[in-house]
Amino acid sequence: MITDHQPFLNQNFKRTLDNDEKDIQKIRDNYSEIIRNHPRADSTGEIRSKIKEINTRWEILIGTVHQTMKNLKYIC
Repeated sequence: MITDHQPFLNQNFKRTLDNDEKDIQKIRDNYSEIIRNHPRADSTGEIRSKIKEINTRWEILIGTVHQTMKNLKYIC
């Protein structure tokens, strides 16, 4: 019964991740634009380092999720 819904759940989850990635990209773009247009807004480099940290964490999360989904596909 659960396996009948699995493709739908996988597609829905992937769609959610794609939407979240778009939201994160918008945030990164907005902060990058602020830094570019107003260099004094990030004189300590704190925003820039947080943007890099967000990128790193997101890449790790996406990699983990994709690997987990691939493993689940082979299990089911």
